[in-house]
Amino acid sequence: MGASLAFLSFDGSSMLLLSLAAICGLAMLYFGGDALTVGAAEIARRLRISPLVIGLTVVSIATSLPELFTSLFAAKESPDIALSNIVGSNWANIGLIMGIAALIRPIQIQGRLIRREIPVMVALTVVFWVLALGGLERWEGILLLGLMVLYLCYTARSLKAVPDPAVEAEILSEIPPKTLKPFSAAGLILGGALLLSLGAELLIGSSVEIAGRLGVNEVIIGLTLVALGTSLPELAAAISAAARGHSDLCAGNLIGSNIFNLLLVGGGMAAFVPVAVSASFFHFELPALLVLSLVTWRFLKTGSLVTRLEGGILIFLYVLLLAGSVFMQHGA
Repeated sequence: MGASLAFLSFDGSSMLLLSLAAICGLAMLYFGGDALTVGAAEIARRLRISPLVIGLTVVSIATSLPELFTSLFAAKESPDIALSNIVGSNWANIGLIMGIAALIRPIQIQGRLIRREIPVMVALTVVFWVLALGGLERWEGILLLGLMVLYLCYTARSLKAVPDPAVEAEILSEIPPKTLKPFSAAGLILGGALLLSLGAELLIGSSVEIAGRLGVNEVIIGLTLVALGTSLPELAAAISAAARGHSDLCAGNLIGSNIFNLLLVGGGMAAFVPVAVSASFFHFELPALLVLSLVTWRFLKTGSLVTRLEGGILIFLYVLLLAGSVFMQHGA
């Protein structure tokens, strides 16, 4: 199976070279997303945009850019990888990463932001599932992007109408410090975008070729290598927040990331390239995402404590879902 994208060809490459290409792609996605976040936050600040709005929009969107670039590159040639990247990233966020964070330090849920976002995440999972029936068309992608805009406006207005100092402090803590000149910030944005583009191309090209060489279903590659790789920013942020005892910040980041994956990544991908959705996704992967989201809703009730035991349960469920997907795809 020869994999080639815009200008890279992996035909005839050794497995070692393919593995190195995948690792380099992941590194580019991680550092590219970080650079673009810092630069965009600085530009937004110099445009006198409210720090709270910067935290809710610029920073939140930037953390989903690795998933977005990767899914965009995969959508045309490997739609199964594109969609499984979204589903797998959401699995990883609320199963693996939140479970790891709870093992580091039990997560105390207090903020109203969590109480509002979790039902939104569950509802949008259902909406995404319904829209995916028959494939994601361009108009459905535009609809998802429109829902993202509405969600951002609703969240910003809610916080402004009923200020929550704890939530605002958590959001503001994510904004990079003001240390850059305008040209440096612009350079970071351009450099970050270039790294994201190259990283996505390297990761997808090498992943498709590896899948073909090993005879592995592309859905499995998307749920594991690609999804876990693009979730590295969320993993790093969650471990840091958990270690500092910022429970709501940790949980809020992960729930918010899932929402943006569905709306921004799913919507942006379909708006540019309509995506055919394999029937197998409706047999297991999407139902499993909804079930995992409902389990998370049960654990993350306002005022509750996500214990280490519950963190272990989330990790177990994540591994179980991966095993179930392998079984279903192998059977298919």
